[in-house]
Amino acid sequence: MSTDHLPGRRGRAARLVAAALATAAAALSGCAATGPVRPASPPVAAPAPAESGDRFSRGKAVLGRLDPAAPQRVMDVYAGVAPDFGRYVIEYPFGDIYARPRLDLRTRLLTAVAALAAVGDSEVPLGNHVRYALNIGCTREELVETVMQVSVYAGFPRAVKGLAVVEKVLAERGGERGSR
Repeated sequence: MSTDHLPGRRGRAARLVAAALATAAAALSGCAATGPVRPASPPVAAPAPAESGDRFSRGKAVLGRLDPAAPQRVMDVYAGVAPDFGRYVIEYPFGDIYARPRLDLRTRLLTAVAALAAVGDSEVPLGNHVRYALNIGCTREELVETVMQVSVYAGFPRAVKGLAVVEKVLAERGGERGSR
């Protein structure tokens, strides 16, 4: 679907999202063709379909799988200024979208890393999603390749910025060299 007809910022945002999705699809499609980079492991499945249960509880469960301290950290960050926003951050992305059953968490996180790198100006959420991806078993190489792929669709400046965030997170974690 072409986004060229959309005006201004809306069109630019739509084109960036389309580029991020193309980047993620390209990164994921290459995985099967070249074989696994790491030893085969079962996919990390989402905990429950998005239709069932309380959105906040489901979101806390998903986010807690990515980082056990994250749900409370999110609530604390927004407690003083917009407490409802912390709840929204947990409910919508993690309770509704990440909890959907059709993609595993690994695929969703690599897609999120590609999208956040393509959008740019998103160092905090990109860093968080790189950490989450590492926490569930994505490798350094997979993250680097995913962000490098962004250069094709969103440009070198965005990929350079994204790789700087990946490098910063890896440095915080002692380099996390090599495949897991």
